[in-house]
Amino acid sequence: MDRAAGATPILIPFDGSPAAGAALDAAAWLAAHGAAITLLQVLPEPRAIPDVLGGTIVSRDDMERSSRRAAQAELGAAGRRVRTRAPTARIESLVSIGDPAETIVAVARERDVALIVLTCHGRGAAPGRPTFGSVAHRVARTARQPVMIVQPDDGEPRPIQRLVVPLDGSPLAERAMPVATAIARRRDLPAHLISVVDVADRLVPALDYAAAIGAQRLDELVAGCHAAAAQLVEGHGARLLRDGVTASWSIANGPAATTILESLAPSDLLILSSHGMSSVRRWHLGSVAEKLIQNGRAHVLLLPAPPDVVAAAEAGAAQTEPAAGGRS
Repeated sequence: MDRAAGATPILIPFDGSPAAGAALDAAAWLAAHGAAITLLQVLPEPRAIPDVLGGTIVSRDDMERSSRRAAQAELGAAGRRVRTRAPTARIESLVSIGDPAETIVAVARERDVALIVLTCHGRGAAPGRPTFGSVAHRVARTARQPVMIVQPDDGEPRPIQRLVVPLDGSPLAERAMPVATAIARRRDLPAHLISVVDVADRLVPALDYAAAIGAQRLDELVAGCHAAAAQLVEGHGARLLRDGVTASWSIANGPAATTILESLAPSDLLILSSHGMSSVRRWHLGSVAEKLIQNGRAHVLLLPAPPDVVAAAEAGAAQTEPAAGGRS
């Protein structure tokens, strides 16, 4: 993940919308010295404009040429914006035609980029209502590279001031730690670790566990979850401190997504694996990541896990699933 942490090279899908400008600023902030940055605009298939008599006012080829010229102009302006924040970056502009998500993922694979940076919505999104748009959603789910989902700003760059890493006890979640360490050291930023104890998610809501197993046993269960969470974040926090990173950590109670959202500020960068499952505290990042992006104010850096690692982790978690079951 060193290449992702150094952000070289970077792919920025850009549609010319004001919301997409936030991705330019975030990518420039993350770019290492001399980073290679590709600005990509994906156009829909051009269509001829017919007249009322069945003739053609503007041909398909003319429409494509016009669309490409407009896209190149937008990418040129975007490149100048990136250059003001990352003057050593090597910037290339690329215009393509096709399905946006499929094209973004294909270009990222062909260019062997280390990171994709895009906003959670662009053209067509309702003003003032950020959503995890369909393009960002599909890219995040199918790309082999880390994907940074950027929340739109109000026209002013929003500096990232803290890194936040949620940990659920799974090896997949802990894959965020080397990336967070590298970014924190290079950008001189503090890192905050959070683990959420959601005992209710491990239990069947209809059962009265205090009556079934006794209040003391239930208290012991809760205490055990807290002890495991404390050991988890304290251990990783100590390693951050030894690596010269200013670190803090906390344990919170409640539903994972809601609890993490409450701990975030607009100036945070949330770093997490797009998959992960804990056999100790059943909340898993694969299920909450989308909620964190859709409802959060912070930027999110999603780190994909290899398919075989995901399958192994989920198989292991299924084998240790409590017999009583729980909520998914």
